[in-house]
Amino acid sequence: MQYDEFVGEVHNRARLASSDEAVRAIRATLETLAERVAGQEAEDLAAQLPQEVGKFLRGVEKAERFSVEDLFDRVAAKENAC
Repeated sequence: MQYDEFVGEVHNRARLASSDEAVRAIRATLETLAERVAGQEAEDLAAQLPQEVGKFLRGVEKAERFSVEDLFDRVAAKENAC
């Protein structure tokens, strides 16, 4: 899947107002996920995504354990900060 197609899917499925909102949601989600599954798992996932969004999974050295509820809270906080 190409970048524009990926962003478009998120935009439509999440019923967001703009593509910019979709990119913010993608970034917040993937950066938070990277904090949870750092290392090879993050790299493997990044390799399956368009390069423009896969980069959001890279750069975290050590994974941290947290609950699904914490994941949602962290994504929401990041999305509002972007």
